[in-house]
Amino acid sequence: MTDLLTLDAAWAQGVGEVGGKAWHTARLSRLPGVRTAKSRVVACATVHAVVGQVLAPRAALDDEDGNARALAGHARVQGWARDAAGAFPRAGLLIVRSSGASEDGTAQSLAGHYESVVVKNDPEALATAFGRVMAQALHTYARHVHEGDGPAGWDAAARSFALLVQPVVDGEKSGVCFSRSPFGPDEALVVAGWGSCHGVVDGRMVTDTFVVGRDEDVRSAELRYKFEMTALDEHSAHRLTGEEVPTQLGPCVFHLPYGPCVAQVQTPPRLAGHGALWREELFEVVHTAWRVEDALGHPVDIEFTFDEGDLVLLQARPITATQQKAVTLPDPGAAVDGRVASMGCATGPVFVLHGPDGIDAVPAGAVLCVGATDPAYLPALKRAAAVLSEEGSPLCHTAIVCRELSIPCLVGVTGARSGRFAAGEVVTVDADRAEVRRGEQPAAPEGTRPASAVFAPQANWCASVEHLRVRDRFRPAVVLVSALFDAYLTEGGPEDAGAFMDFVRRVRRGRHKSMQIHWDVLDDTLAGPEASPFFVAARAALGAQGMLAPAGGG
Repeated sequence: MTDLLTLDAAWAQGVGEVGGKAWHTARLSRLPGVRTAKSRVVACATVHAVVGQVLAPRAALDDEDGNARALAGHARVQGWARDAAGAFPRAGLLIVRSSGASEDGTAQSLAGHYESVVVKNDPEALATAFGRVMAQALHTYARHVHEGDGPAGWDAAARSFALLVQPVVDGEKSGVCFSRSPFGPDEALVVAGWGSCHGVVDGRMVTDTFVVGRDEDVRSAELRYKFEMTALDEHSAHRLTGEEVPTQLGPCVFHLPYGPCVAQVQTPPRLAGHGALWREELFEVVHTAWRVEDALGHPVDIEFTFDEGDLVLLQARPITATQQKAVTLPDPGAAVDGRVASMGCATGPVFVLHGPDGIDAVPAGAVLCVGATDPAYLPALKRAAAVLSEEGSPLCHTAIVCRELSIPCLVGVTGARSGRFAAGEVVTVDADRAEVRRGEQPAAPEGTRPASAVFAPQANWCASVEHLRVRDRFRPAVVLVSALFDAYLTEGGPEDAGAFMDFVRRVRRGRHKSMQIHWDVLDDTLAGPEASPFFVAARAALGAQGMLAPAGGG
């Protein structure tokens, strides 16, 4: 008898027994036409039983690392690890996540507060990951949800979360979509970038931003130069900068380890300046988010990736905070190059936080200047009057938490942590106007421009299309027919035009649903294999189906 539940079993148990993240994943898996990751769940009661046996005798409840090791060594946790290893393909990577009763609810999401661990599909590594995630979630719940409750708080914390283990989808492009923008009730807001979801969701990678109206009009599309991305790499901890890393987008230059089994790499130069989503993909994401919203009965925040052209939903949670009021253009003298993540106006002394070690020193009412945040930053965010972050997007974890805490936040502010603001100086963060003003200043009067106007181009933007209404501005992919012939013949396809057309249709259903083909092979003035009946028939078939790009389109 295994402790690991399938998603169907988790659905039957209910949200109180398996936590918000696992239950919403189970709900997604039941929607027709929606692809999600296969998952296994350890219920809250099972986690509580193990924590009681392992940690109740221990006095050092604040020893998070020691608690993680003790939990990982428990026989029942070892059994979870063996069962999980057997439930998924051995060649892939897995992610272990918490699924708390207070997570992903309609009142608060606690986005990014809890650690997720990517590991190889190996029982020993999985047991270590289970222990680490449990210990971190326990400490977070006990300190921030049940703070001041003493031993009873620890017991309540141990009852408060389940565990979720899933295969990691190695996507080519990833992002986040709010079915209703925090800044406009009739708009969906999408951010997307190349590579895996990790850097996009954390807000540490540059992303494109799209605003799509309920009338299916692309109201704003900001396409930025995306120099870096994250990619799955089980050897990331041992690589040297400059090494070549195989990714779904081809070989990439390794920069730094991003996390366990995740690498921070250079985006292929051929892609870095291009939008991560084709028009068809953008609308597929938005329409899916609206479908999920209708099914769940509330606006949703979904995390997604594209796996070989197919949309995969990684997570869905309720949108917990919206800020639908008008904003004004900033004063050029006070404007910063960031974007509004949470609206409002607050004044305080600047506190520059360089890492988690300085969290306890953050005073109440400070304007917190950071590079980016992680789960350990929650106590500092709760004390801050406002946040200025060098990295992030309006849909990253930092932005979501600031909206839930109702504190102003600007993300993408160049130099926020590296000298732009002096420690201790008093500044006013007016996120309603995307301004930071020296000294204490009153809030600016409410303006008249819609909130979607806050997505101003960044210093490294490569294309910005405001109020986009021309449908063909998102150009379809154009592929050389020589590359298609090479792939088809490598697969062993016969020299038959009908079979080749079946191959082309299969490719179009995957990576490029609107793909057009540039004919770069056949020149009728030449003799030789290029003028074979197979090539002639294939060209005629492609032309008859309208798949050939216009002359000069290659």
